[in-house]
Parts: sequence; C-alpha cells; structure tokens
Amino acid sequence: MERIDTSLRSSRRKKEYAVIGVIGVLLVGGVAGSWLNRDPYICSKKQREQVVSAFDPIIANWNDANDLASSTSRINLAAPVSNLQNIQKEAREQEVPQCAQPVKDHFLDMSQETINSYLLFMRDEPDFVVQTSIRSVQSNQRFFTKYYSRLKEGQ
Repeated sequence: MERIDTSLRSSRRKKEYAVIGVIGVLLVGGVAGSWLNRDPYICSKKQREQVVSAFDPIIANWNDANDLASSTSRINLAAPVSNLQNIQKEAREQEVPQCAQPVKDHFLDMSQETINSYLLFMRDEPDFVVQTSIRSVQSNQRFFTKYYSRLKEGQ
C-alpha cells in the first residue's frame, strides 16, 4: 500500500509540474509575443527624450524664423524664407526612431506648406490661393502639435 501511495504522489507531482511548465511557457511566450507584436509607434521613455531634445531646438528656431517671416514685407521675404528652408532641411536630416516618424512627418508637412504659403505670397498670387494655403498650414500645424504633445506626454 505504501508503494501505491508513493506512485500516486509521484504521478500527481508530475501532473503539477506539467501544469506549472505549461503555465510558465504560456507566460514567457505571452511576454515575448507581446514584445514582438508591440506597436512600433509607441516610444520608450528614452526614445521620447531623445526625440524631444533633438526637436525642441528645431521647433524653437522654426517659431522664431516664422515670426520674423510673418512680419516681413513681401519684397524682403527671400532671406526669412531661406532660413525656414534651412530649418526644414535640418529637421528632415534629423534621424528619429520609427515610433516618432509620424511626428517628424507632420512637422515636415507643416513646414513645407508654410514655405509654400510664403512663396505664393511672394509671387503675388490671388488672395484666395494664399488663404487656402494658410488654412492648410493651420491644419497641418494642429496635427503636428497634437502628435508632438502626445509624444512628449508618452501617449
């Protein structure tokens, strides 16, 4: 009888170990699977900090240059627009992780549309053409601000 109880205990332990093993594999596989399937557009804290430290100075320069351009007469806009193009080039050349690519893309869209608006104004295009371009700038700026704010907040 003693021997039978031992074999039953041994059999029960084997089943318990098997169940624990299966649970362990599922947990490890689930963690690894979730890591492999994670959203590529969610930045880690370190990635966010790198992107923000790279883009905050670019954005500050852009805002200053855009303020200057917006208060410059049509005939004198060439230099301020050239400065905006240089800042846009700096942003384009800035390497970002995949998770921050939408932020960079929205900045480049917004900056290109802003430059286009100034060029339309410099060419003395009809007001409705310039105004349409400015509305597009405003829309692109809202998208950029939204995505950049989310990136900075870690969302």
